[in-house]
Amino acid sequence: MDGGTAGTDDGTQDDGLAWIDRYLDAGMGQCWFRAPKIAALVVQSLLHGDGHAYSLGGYVVMPNHVHAIVQPAHCLSSVLQRWKSFTAHAVNRCVQRRGRLWQEESFDRLIRDEMELVKFEQYIADNPRVAQVSAGGYALGRGAANWKA
Repeated sequence: MDGGTAGTDDGTQDDGLAWIDRYLDAGMGQCWFRAPKIAALVVQSLLHGDGHAYSLGGYVVMPNHVHAIVQPAHCLSSVLQRWKSFTAHAVNRCVQRRGRLWQEESFDRLIRDEMELVKFEQYIADNPRVAQVSAGGYALGRGAANWKA
């Protein structure tokens, strides 16, 4: 899962990675998650471990990527691997395809304080508008995490 683009220590976007946001927001690559049925599979996976394996904050399933704020109970890489594995199998079965669904690397970012949490929650909420994705082409939500944001 794509955790969003990395930022700099002052909270601004790292220009070295800004091209990734532009690429994704332009709808490049496969847009499997544009279909509501497919996006629902991804949301189901995100919500499945919420409250025990991790705490889930805001998330958005975009046509070709996902942003989520998650606080893992143990290891983030295990959470991401479970999400990617479940959704890859479910989506491939649903659309009758084989092969890789997710990129190997995920872009994660440590949220250090409440100000950064607010910034990333807003980034997630704004992503569909910024990418000009119409209603029905994304799934925006929030898990059970009760963080101040």
